[in-house]
Amino acid sequence: MVFVAGGMTVMMLEAGCVWMLPVFFFHVTTAQTIPGVRLQADGIPTNESVLTWVGLQVPDIPHFSFCAYLQFQRAMSIYDTLLSYAVPGSYNELYIGFDIQSVVVEVEKYSLTTGKGSYTLLRWWRFCYIHSFETKQHTLYWNDEVFSGTSEGPDMVRGGGLLVIGQDQDSMGGGYTFSQSLNAVVGDLRLYNRTLTNSEALDFVSCKETHLDPQPLVSFSDFKNNWKIEGSINIENLNLADICQKEPSFLIMFPEAWSFSQAVAMCNNVGGSLPVPISARENENILSFLNPYIPYCSDAHGYSIALGMLKEYETHSHHHYKTGENITYSNFLYRRDEDSNCVAIAVTEDDYGYWYYSKCDLELCTICNFTSVTHLKVRGLCDESLFDRTYLVLGQSGEKPVFRGFSNSQLQWTGTTWTLTYLPENNVKATMTTNFEDEYPVGLRQWTTEGDRCSLQQGSSQFLVISACQDGQYTCDDGTCISIDHRCDLLAHCPDLSDEINCNTVKLSETYIWELPPPLPDGSPTPVSVLVNITSVRDVSLIDLSISFDMILMFTWRDPRLTFQHLRDNMDQNPVREGVGVWHPEVFMEDGDGSSVDVQVRGRQTFVRRVGPPNPDIPTRLKEDQQFEGSKNDMVEIRPLTVQSICQFDLTMYPFDVQECRVLIRSTLSTSRLTLLNEGIHFLSGRRLLEYYVKESKTVEGEKGGKTHVTVIFTFSNLSTYYISGTLISMEQHTLEPELPLPPYPEPGVSSYEELSYDYPPPPSPYQEPSEEYSSPSSPNNHCRIISAYRGNVESVFGPHLFTKDKQKKEQVYWKCMNRDCSSRVCTINGNVIKGHNSPHNHPPVHGQTEVEVMLSAMKERAATTAEPISHIVNTFYAQDEVGWAHLVPTVDAVKRTLRRVRQ
Repeated sequence: MVFVAGGMTVMMLEAGCVWMLPVFFFHVTTAQTIPGVRLQADGIPTNESVLTWVGLQVPDIPHFSFCAYLQFQRAMSIYDTLLSYAVPGSYNELYIGFDIQSVVVEVEKYSLTTGKGSYTLLRWWRFCYIHSFETKQHTLYWNDEVFSGTSEGPDMVRGGGLLVIGQDQDSMGGGYTFSQSLNAVVGDLRLYNRTLTNSEALDFVSCKETHLDPQPLVSFSDFKNNWKIEGSINIENLNLADICQKEPSFLIMFPEAWSFSQAVAMCNNVGGSLPVPISARENENILSFLNPYIPYCSDAHGYSIALGMLKEYETHSHHHYKTGENITYSNFLYRRDEDSNCVAIAVTEDDYGYWYYSKCDLELCTICNFTSVTHLKVRGLCDESLFDRTYLVLGQSGEKPVFRGFSNSQLQWTGTTWTLTYLPENNVKATMTTNFEDEYPVGLRQWTTEGDRCSLQQGSSQFLVISACQDGQYTCDDGTCISIDHRCDLLAHCPDLSDEINCNTVKLSETYIWELPPPLPDGSPTPVSVLVNITSVRDVSLIDLSISFDMILMFTWRDPRLTFQHLRDNMDQNPVREGVGVWHPEVFMEDGDGSSVDVQVRGRQTFVRRVGPPNPDIPTRLKEDQQFEGSKNDMVEIRPLTVQSICQFDLTMYPFDVQECRVLIRSTLSTSRLTLLNEGIHFLSGRRLLEYYVKESKTVEGEKGGKTHVTVIFTFSNLSTYYISGTLISMEQHTLEPELPLPPYPEPGVSSYEELSYDYPPPPSPYQEPSEEYSSPSSPNNHCRIISAYRGNVESVFGPHLFTKDKQKKEQVYWKCMNRDCSSRVCTINGNVIKGHNSPHNHPPVHGQTEVEVMLSAMKERAATTAEPISHIVNTFYAQDEVGWAHLVPTVDAVKRTLRRVRQ
């Protein structure tokens, strides 16, 4: 039987070999036993293992209750049939079975499936099902859960039929198939012709002793007289305490000599961990488990096994190697190798069970501790394969572990290699290509397959992956599990670096033709969005009637023929490598009159933008790589260009002219095959040019000559108005000489000052110390910044302080600090600082004063040179106002009045 008390090991014959079930550790509190059977005791799925009731004839049953204790050994591919009762003309008069997700009950072809009661293998399930045909109500007791419901059905279960356990009758007493059989341990089975009370059912699933009257119609109380036993079936006495015990831990031996790090890796790869005894009882359990394996391995000190704890050098305490939890229990006899921080347990006559320090690179035998049965998944098998996709780490064959298939397969060491066997047909098998004797079948391995249904030649090899990794994890080639987020992130996380191999973003099918645009299901043209980013306007030439500018075109489309892999939320991390033959939209460019333009392509990059979710994982693929459909995620191409185009300027109103220039981006394919869609324009350049100001930029869609296009439209206004108005305003105020025009300022929100003239550079850093402002007054790089002040005078910015004009004499100007109590003075010539008097200020700068004055000056400039609404100008600049400047900023109404006067 599976649960073993104390330190006993149960020998079991399965699939033609003797193997040992694992030792489960728990404390037995009672010796009460119950009758039970092990169906398909040899572990081979078959239609010949069956129990047939030969006791008293089953009468008509208007109500029934059915209870049993179950431990599933394997899961069948269709149903795990527990009870099948047939009468003439109705082979499913009463059926009770299971699939992996629910309990299935049928009465005379009426399905009463509960949809509840999912199970896992190799643990006990306590089960009662109570049904009343009068009230049409049923209740399922499943371990500690209770589910109730109503169902349609007949008035009773008719008597006089044939009842079997472990097979599904498709004819009276026959028609069995192993795919609907039961491989399980069944304990204390009972069928009543009445409904149990709630307390009676709860007592049964709680493992309490029950003496119910009247006695059940069908039970395991007398196997000899009431049951006919056929096939591989063992009659067993089960310990009731074992059935209600919480799932215990168990140990598995790996006899190969490994270092501490290698042992940790192996235990991790099979879903376990190195043992860490935290009590004398757990230490004894380890020793009991090790006794049968003493002949298989020993080290220089005799026979030792690594434990999962490490020593703290400073405190000489010990902690769990995985969780870091402090270990208070210890069993050191002496402390050999004090300089080492790994711990081993000795299994020798003199030091039996005591611990000692060992070097972490010392190679010892390994045991792994499991708190639950690990499910290993097999990847790479075809859909038609006969082999199981799930295997349980359970028991040993000789000194090696055994991996039991979920339904009908087994993986075990056969002396020279690992062999995967389909148990119903011994000629169906796969053997692993083994280079070293200590290799295990976890990770990526090569297998030679015989007799399977996959379309491979007999004796041909294929790669399979066997892994304990969970959802959201990726299996390295050596079997290590890492987060799927670490796959192809340009950082190696697998010990063998396999997570950074085969990282192509795009996966092409064999039928993909890159010259053809992506087809749509309804035959409509492929839509391609075009986003225009203007990065720089190089020149607007009236002499050549031309415009030159830099732009970045961003094309976006979807290609349902493609499959993407390893996509991240950040598009920049999803590049399409050069040389990958995927379709790209091709365009050509014309000016507004249809003439070609000069285009210089400065590069091309293609990315994938993740929009849709990944596809469901498919176990036929070798790895857990996330894949995405091309129809639900975007291809994005970024194409930087330099364009020079002819513009037919209208100079009738020059120098008070407004010009418009058009450049068309046209598709090379007809409208029946491709449609260009306008995604908009981003103007990222400075708008002020030498003679013109970029008043507006926009894009519009269109069609011409059977081909779609996106037109880029620039509107320029001549800056002569700005220069003239600036001069007139200054002359009116008698504060600014013609030799000192207002300097140009950058567009709000644009930090670049590259286009400012040399004579009027940007202000010094506001973090410059006052004592350093004029340290080199003769330096040609020491400039001032002149602004037209809001209040009508002319001001200049020196470092963090604001100065106002004191007096002027031709090109030489004297400035005084705006603070009346400050004696600082500065002399400039043509914007260059010549001399500073009493340069150290006797006061700190007013926080925000210079910034506010510059902001107000820029607002005046905007009002004078553009037709932008005054309210929009004010709102744009006031959005830049920072906390703490409010007392320095004039009211909105006052600013608007001033801007209106400037514009007039």
